[in-house]
Amino acid sequence: MKLGQDWVASMGGEFKGDKSCGCEPLNFALRYSTQTKISLDQIEYGLGMDPVDIPLTFNDDGTFTGDGAGSIQAGGVAEGCTGQGGLSMKFHITGKAVETSQKQSMHIGIGSPAPMAYNFTGQCPNDSADSIQTTVPAAKVTATYDMKGAVGEAIDKTEETMPGVSNSLHLEIVKRD
Repeated sequence: MKLGQDWVASMGGEFKGDKSCGCEPLNFALRYSTQTKISLDQIEYGLGMDPVDIPLTFNDDGTFTGDGAGSIQAGGVAEGCTGQGGLSMKFHITGKAVETSQKQSMHIGIGSPAPMAYNFTGQCPNDSADSIQTTVPAAKVTATYDMKGAVGEAIDKTEETMPGVSNSLHLEIVKRD
């Protein structure tokens, strides 16, 4: 402490530096992607969202928020009919990070606060194509995850929600430029 205080005093009593001295704020994001596969009887359908980086803004008390958007693309066949669609959605992240010499943790909540834009086009043999475009209300659900908070740390989770239906997600802490 004494050396640091002496250095500040030698600089005229105030800290002087720039971003190259290691004092620049770090920018982090939560990378999120998801996939669902449905394989039941005569149904083969897949849904997926490519990775989306949701920037995080940290407050002095360790709480953080983030907002981003993503799009789930879907397609497949059911009893000879084909279909494809998409769901555009917004994400809102809230959480709290704790970083002490004894504990490092991040409690993360991810929700979709706004209505989602849904589109679907399908066609069955010998029928004309049909399409739908609508707005779907947002679910009032927040998924929570606990991590240590290290850059590169990831949660990869796959589960079969029922026979023939599997869901997977990838959640990763990344450093932004």
